[in-house]
Amino acid sequence: MEQTQVNIAVKKIKDIEFFINEEFELANPPIANIGFELTTNINLNDKSVEMLLTTTFVDPTNGNVLMKIKTSNVFLFLELANFHKPDRNEFDIPDNVLVTFLSLSISHSRALLAKNALGTKFADLYIPIVNPSEILKQLFSKQ
Repeated sequence: MEQTQVNIAVKKIKDIEFFINEEFELANPPIANIGFELTTNINLNDKSVEMLLTTTFVDPTNGNVLMKIKTSNVFLFLELANFHKPDRNEFDIPDNVLVTFLSLSISHSRALLAKNALGTKFADLYIPIVNPSEILKQLFSKQ
């Protein structure tokens, strides 16, 4: 399948929500399971795609939520109209573009989480590197 060249840029990054529960102790070294939820908002007029990414860190031993962050990641997508299917009122954005958006969104969330956790007992929590292609498959298989 031939890939089409597209022009994308980061338009805005915003920290929407942050939760931390320092009541719990973690093992040494501190580790947590990570989970993701994703909502995508597409605005054809603005040529933008927003990914609202919620990242949750859970204690693997008892399921307690340790931290949760929700970020808004808005991307400018100049060729967005090319992927619009007006007859179905849907968009057929290529997977490689979605993976790029998700990868950047995860990276932004990691940075904001690290910033927000400074000065807390979870400041040194290991934030795992994840494969955005696999995460995208998991997220879209739930829909």
